[in-house]
Amino acid sequence: MYTIVVRSKRDRDALRAVTDTYYRGWSIRVETLKGVRSLDKAKERLMEIIREDSFTVVLLGREDRSMAKALERFLPPTCSVHVVPRARVRNARPLTIHKELEKGRAKIRLAASWDPVDKAYVLSWHSGAQLEGYSYSPAYDNFFIIGTSFKDIMDKLLNKEIGRNTLVLRKMGGEHVIYSGEKICATLHIPDHGCRPRGYVREVDAINVSLDKLLQANNDVLRAFETVSRRFLERFRDKVDVVAVPWSGGKDSTSALLLALDVFGPKKVVAVYVDTGVDFPQNREYIENLAKKLSVRLERIEASVRQGLVSEGLPLPTHKNRWCTARKLDALKDKLRELTGSVLVVVGDRDSESEPRSRRPPVREEEGRIVAAPLKQWSSAHVQLYLLSRGVPLNPLYELGFYRLGCYICPALRSWEVYIMACREEILRALGSDLIFRTFMKSRGCAGFI
Repeated sequence: MYTIVVRSKRDRDALRAVTDTYYRGWSIRVETLKGVRSLDKAKERLMEIIREDSFTVVLLGREDRSMAKALERFLPPTCSVHVVPRARVRNARPLTIHKELEKGRAKIRLAASWDPVDKAYVLSWHSGAQLEGYSYSPAYDNFFIIGTSFKDIMDKLLNKEIGRNTLVLRKMGGEHVIYSGEKICATLHIPDHGCRPRGYVREVDAINVSLDKLLQANNDVLRAFETVSRRFLERFRDKVDVVAVPWSGGKDSTSALLLALDVFGPKKVVAVYVDTGVDFPQNREYIENLAKKLSVRLERIEASVRQGLVSEGLPLPTHKNRWCTARKLDALKDKLRELTGSVLVVVGDRDSESEPRSRRPPVREEEGRIVAAPLKQWSSAHVQLYLLSRGVPLNPLYELGFYRLGCYICPALRSWEVYIMACREEILRALGSDLIFRTFMKSRGCAGFI
């Protein structure tokens, strides 16, 4: 899935020492520019190296900075050029090279610019105007505010109208930068705890982005990312009997399911939905309806989370005591053990979800089964647009404003999701009488939400 390009053989030797230490099991391909220093020669060499089945990071030293800037405008969206803070790559310590390589990978995932002609965001660095204050980091993610309900609740919270289908850069510490065209129009701080986020607005006019134009502007980017991920899965096509996709109803696992169906066909694919008993009703309905639309075999299994709360007297899960996760995983593993033959598990893991997931290789083994993560290099924005480009609607919970999906008692729900749960009529109508829901909301400081 990954190719790393450096300038010379000595740089390659330094990089291989890094991949042997920090990227075991990743099967990273390492290439060189054969020491060339001219821009034209570097382009010729890259044309020989770059393949449509790989994300490519060109890692150069400061002495090649001018060439790096020129190369970046030449490369496809599945590639990035990153300059390490040393004259040459080999002059940096292994840990520094590792950190800089992670930034290079993040640069592919987070690329974004503004096309002032079509008035659309493009998930590329060189397709339009630079975004004000935009930056990239391995811990960041980006996504679009898609859906009228999502926009309305944001307008209300900020006391300011923002544009339709606008871009958000999610940074660290709960900071979210909201754009209007190429300008920052607001910053939203979402603490992990509490019930209400805080917003800071700027005097910038709202710019509405057409969803059709957004999809059209990113068609080439989406197809390039899709091609890498499909080629990644195709290597397993003749080696497995069954392809299991753990399907939560979220955008990532739904995209992984689409890719699996494309590559392996519906006869080999089984979607596994683990119902905890404390899932949002909208999520169950979405999964059932989409499974019929996709004609995919759906295995719905139960994990005894609600039973643990009601019958066993267990407390609400917390970050330190996530007993619910163990029950979900146990239920999933039991179902996977029932599958016969050679089984491939296709998951929707992405780097920006968490640091532990970013450290996992694209392919790993668990209990004798191969687990593959075709979306590892994608951002939330890629996944959102990919689903819509395939004619698959987003889960309605996203259109209400949820960033991530899970159970309605999940300790990982941030103050933003809790705020939505406290003020959206759709949520309250479905769950307001549920004692477990009420107990959770009270624990998050929202006792008077009804």
